[in-house]
Amino acid sequence: MEFRQLQHFLAVVQAGSISGAAAALGLTQQAVSKSVRALEASVGIELFVRSGGRLAPNAHATALAAKAEVIMAGVRDLETTLRSGASDRGPRLRIGTSPTATAPVVTPAVLDLLRETNALGVDVATGLRRELLGQLERGQLDLAVCLDIERQHSPALVREVLCHDEYAVFAGARNPLGRRDDLTAADLAGRPWLLGRNLGDVAAAWAAAWDRARLPPPTPVIETTSLEFCRQALATGPYLTILPRGLVAGDVNARRLQVIPVVEFAWERPVALYVRRATPRTPAMRAIIAALRAAARKWGT
Repeated sequence: MEFRQLQHFLAVVQAGSISGAAAALGLTQQAVSKSVRALEASVGIELFVRSGGRLAPNAHATALAAKAEVIMAGVRDLETTLRSGASDRGPRLRIGTSPTATAPVVTPAVLDLLRETNALGVDVATGLRRELLGQLERGQLDLAVCLDIERQHSPALVREVLCHDEYAVFAGARNPLGRRDDLTAADLAGRPWLLGRNLGDVAAAWAAAWDRARLPPPTPVIETTSLEFCRQALATGPYLTILPRGLVAGDVNARRLQVIPVVEFAWERPVALYVRRATPRTPAMRAIIAALRAAARKWGT
């Protein structure tokens, strides 16, 4: 049994296929398949049930995966210790954050922590929830903070709800709908809409709100994955959209955007902290988690 075989084995468990594991590892499918077969030969048992192109771990594989995660976590911890010993700056924390969690939670937490200590380095990466959690499982991040718009996550990760954010309807500051406080879904039906493409279960809540109002959901004039485009289009055009408040709180405070108050179109979603179940809680990890909790208490609900 070799260390790299365990790495490849865990990648297959997480991806559910040789092709998915190969893509995650940056290797050929042949190399990953050969490595898994060699591991099975070394332990003397098959580890996967092969069905319809998918590989499901059997009971032996599940037990091995739990042990392998502990081994990987120990190796990562050793690497961190060795790197921190070779640098005056101390250990580095690798934090993943979704755009919604960045300004209200992650940024103040990191800055508060760095004000208290110089013996720490921090790398912050942004991305969508699914992407960040994949990086966290593969050991490329130490923790991730995401707005949860999907309900499921890997059992290899531990989830803690830090606070909640609210999706609401937003428009440019000069949109006349903002001067009314008696709006209903019917007032929004004929307006031009701009919507994001990665709404998760908020998309279902949006459709259900129109269904309760007995109105068909409007077809968006624009769909985008660009937050900057969305901000500019809202500020200068007649569009409406749904966004989490934390994502555009600065624009609202600067009076570039405004909330359009419609009770049917307000949905709370949790902002959650994720860490690997097998990751040791080093002093640096405990410190950043405490800072994230404090920042969330100040901002969230």
